[in-house]
Amino acid sequence: MVAEWWVEKNPEFKTIDRGAEWLGGFCDQLTREELHPADWSHLEELKDWQREQRELMDNGYPIAGPSTRQNHM
Repeated sequence: MVAEWWVEKNPEFKTIDRGAEWLGGFCDQLTREELHPADWSHLEELKDWQREQRELMDNGYPIAGPSTRQNHM
């Protein structure tokens, strides 16, 4: 899944032309009772991560996904 705000800021990135429109606003339509608690927590974490990435991008920083991060455990 690709965030709409990211696609708008990266128009050179190619996505599937049609078929995923139903995903727009999908999370906003859900209630906590409709999902398993672990799934709800995952969606909240995803929203937080996307918000952080959008802020970085808006401030001119390149954004990176989890696959580019170093694990320091």
